[in-house]
Amino acid sequence: MRTPGLELGHSEVHRGKVLLKGKSMKEVPISDSSRPKINRGWRRFVAIALIVLGGATLALVGSYYLYGVIATSKLDQLVYPSLADKPTPSQPTQKLVSNIDPSLLSVYPGIYLNPKYWNEPLWAGTDPVPPTNLPEGFEPFVLSTITADLHTLGEAINIQIPSIEVDSTVKEQEILDLGDSRAYETPKNTVGHIPETGNPGENAKGWFFGHLESPLRGEGNVFKDLPNIPGLLREGTRVFIILENEDNTFLYEAYATEVVHESKLVVDQEQDATMTLVACVPKLTYDYRLLVNAKLVGIKSQG
Repeated sequence: MRTPGLELGHSEVHRGKVLLKGKSMKEVPISDSSRPKINRGWRRFVAIALIVLGGATLALVGSYYLYGVIATSKLDQLVYPSLADKPTPSQPTQKLVSNIDPSLLSVYPGIYLNPKYWNEPLWAGTDPVPPTNLPEGFEPFVLSTITADLHTLGEAINIQIPSIEVDSTVKEQEILDLGDSRAYETPKNTVGHIPETGNPGENAKGWFFGHLESPLRGEGNVFKDLPNIPGLLREGTRVFIILENEDNTFLYEAYATEVVHESKLVVDQEQDATMTLVACVPKLTYDYRLLVNAKLVGIKSQG
């Protein structure tokens, strides 16, 4: 059926109107209801969400930066002995005889107090006095008798640090080819030993690495309590490190700690019976390295 004066099937859209072609032309305006409408409420929601997301991102970045500044400023607490731990040289005096009443010496018997209370004996607690002898089964190791040179003894297979409850296997770290550079692999749930450095009991310095934490890679946190060692040393607690190889068990004692930036860390090789433990600090930024230095003090034969 055809409408008089119109021919169906031919039309043009021109400036918001439909032109129907036929024997005569007739303009039919397009209704506004037929046009797609943009939901203004939805646009407003998206805009607000982007603003909130941007503000939260800025706040997160700012908080992370502020945390890094504060955490870095506290790294001096991980250094032992620090300047505060070192005694201030006194002026020389001719009076060498003590003027303390001998009867008062028994009131503050320093040898019976834990060293952390020596500066405040009146408020001394009941903490036990650190033992002066080596742990049971170990014999003193005389440094002057060490004759084992680098890589003449067996590799470390286990490490223990009773003071911070570390008991872990030790793995020799391999060098990875990164294309334009080479680097040691990171220790995964273990303590890593740099192969080119000393083995337990040798007259050579050994380097051992472990994670403070590894939230992204999931490689463990074997050295999560390593930052507690400076405080233990400051209190007078003896911190022993036990290294085992296939033949013997060697006892090291921590004597100093230091903190260096990652860019300044140098794995040196010294000809002495010492070892260094390394972990990344502080938490969440990990751009510094905590070094715990220890010396060989005892040996226990497996047989």
